[in-house]
Amino acid sequence: DSADDDSDDSTSSSSKKGAAKEEEEEEEEGEIDISELEEELEDGLFDDAAGFEEAQASRRREAEALAREVAKVAPNMKASAQVSALTEALAAADVAGKALREEARLKLAVFEDAKQERRESFSRSLDAVAGRVTEVYAALTTSARHPAGGTA
Repeated sequence: DSADDDSDDSTSSSSKKGAAKEEEEEEEEGEIDISELEEELEDGLFDDAAGFEEAQASRRREAEALAREVAKVAPNMKASAQVSALTEALAAADVAGKALREEARLKLAVFEDAKQERRESFSRSLDAVAGRVTEVYAALTTSARHPAGGTA
């Protein structure tokens, strides 16, 4: 009996090692390996096919639960893409904003030049009119008492 127990222990530890290796492979591939269940069925560890199906369903539920946990923990790749798109949009808006500011600066410079030219033109016109009004007023107000004319 002790020899059988020793062989069972070595078989048990080797099957545990094999199961661990299979679990690693399952994680890598993302698929469920049910070969161990099939071996257990062949070895008579399940009473019938229903027991096998129940164990298989249980393992699938466990795998799905693990997949849901991984999905919760996994970084949101969609958010990364959205941040990237927003960064690109921001850069494009910045370039467009700089172009608009430059255009506005140039238009303001043209406006200020036109404004200054209009002021200077108005000032020249006012000076010419004022000079002519002074002459006309002096001519109108010339009298014997004020031979040079009046000033107003």
